[in-house]
Amino acid sequence: MTEVILEKEIRFSQSMMWKDQKKYYDVKGIDAWDEDVPFYITSNPFIARGYAQIAIGFIQDWISKNPQAIDHPFYFLELGAGTGQFSFYFLKNLLELQKTLKLEHVKIQYMMSDVTESAFKFWESNLALQPFLDSGVLDFCLFDIYQGGDFQLYRSKEKIGSQKMHNPLVIIANYLFDSIATDVFTINNGELFESVVTLKTDADNLIEGMPKDWKNVRIDYSQNRVGETYYGNAFDELLLNYRHQLMDTHFQFPIASLSAIKSLQTICNNQFLLLTSDKGYTNLEELDHCDYPELDFHGSFSVMVNYHAIGEFLKKSGGENFIQSFRENIVSGVFSSGFSLNVLPQLAYAAKQMIQGFSPTDYFLIYEHFTEHYKECSLEVMSSYLNLSAWDPYVFDHISDHLCELSCEGDPEVVSYLAAHMHHIAANFYHLPTSSDTLFNIGLFFQNISRFEEAIEYYAKSQQFFGESDVVLFNIGMCLYSLDRNPEAMQCLQSALALNSSSTDIKEWLEVIKKEM
Repeated sequence: MTEVILEKEIRFSQSMMWKDQKKYYDVKGIDAWDEDVPFYITSNPFIARGYAQIAIGFIQDWISKNPQAIDHPFYFLELGAGTGQFSFYFLKNLLELQKTLKLEHVKIQYMMSDVTESAFKFWESNLALQPFLDSGVLDFCLFDIYQGGDFQLYRSKEKIGSQKMHNPLVIIANYLFDSIATDVFTINNGELFESVVTLKTDADNLIEGMPKDWKNVRIDYSQNRVGETYYGNAFDELLLNYRHQLMDTHFQFPIASLSAIKSLQTICNNQFLLLTSDKGYTNLEELDHCDYPELDFHGSFSVMVNYHAIGEFLKKSGGENFIQSFRENIVSGVFSSGFSLNVLPQLAYAAKQMIQGFSPTDYFLIYEHFTEHYKECSLEVMSSYLNLSAWDPYVFDHISDHLCELSCEGDPEVVSYLAAHMHHIAANFYHLPTSSDTLFNIGLFFQNISRFEEAIEYYAKSQQFFGESDVVLFNIGMCLYSLDRNPEAMQCLQSALALNSSSTDIKEWLEVIKKEM
């Protein structure tokens, strides 16, 4: 089989891999996350609540130290907003905190961004985001991480640049830095080498000169000694310092991330707060004695993030950071540019709670264990976990069959507790093309505990998102029958039969009700 050289001895950041990665997201749009790219770990109610607590603490602190800040909006930019699910949970929590803390007079403008407008139509039509769009707190903008530039809002048509940015910009970047271009370097005996790449693949893995499957592309590295300059800009000092800080390693230098940060500094007058979670290295010990980067494929591909370099660069801009040490899944960090975090006490407290306390990665580890072993759990334990998850629909859908089964004969107090909180799960429902029918599952829970009016209410809501089905109509009919509303039950069962004429259950219950009428 013939092997083809795709690229020879070029910087990793300049490889066609990154261009094809960008094209993948351009073409797939919202389907990238809905079908291939994992996103739950950074798009659940738990992590969004932690971020919102940090953000509201920052707003309070900033206004306290800068009273004139109240006269201008606080802008939020979410880089690579993907499905929009994180945006929904974050805004929901942030605005609830804003109301609770009597901060409604503070103007907030949240900008969901992507490299293509293909996601905008999906976001705009999603019912969960509608209240935020109607109030004007939410808008969309195109933002190419490689190009930068001002923010042109999609709905209001307003252009946001440095002249309008009076308060620090709040940037959210989850699972983003691991997917944009990086360079690779080697430290050996106190010397720094660039590790350039040669890409090879079999000829039958090509279509129009591009690989059909990047997993079947081999990456070979070769080394060139680096002199006293490399990029020819402010990043050189940071890069060259690694000669004295690391002993023997291959490490990544996040050139695209740093360039994007530098561009964002220009737009926001060097003042921003960055909230980020990703898989990455955070200190020198973690960067030392590493092999060449391992690519993780999931529709697109990703690599580890060098958060240490990002933190060191921002320190030179008067910034600071709170960040976790290495964790198995993700690390979370809070970075600033142009101001210290420690002089903002409410922000610092919330940030340390999220990073040093029970963090998003701690939550995810418990989540993985719970979703694997929930059938061994009591109803009490399952209700406690749902509370811990901030009443996450995704978790509820996963365990709903077992939870409904136990609820039928469970402790009445625990069942009442769950029933009283089902509306929180419903309020957290964010519809995606592949979503489970959370509202149907809530209806089933209420039907199983003989609260038929509430069951009917949630079955009706289910139909708004998923349309009529014989199963939903049958369940509504049985609830109506249990409420002695036989004529309505008959009508529902007849509609169900029209959708599924072969159902013996529907036919049998129609006969039962006919005899009773």
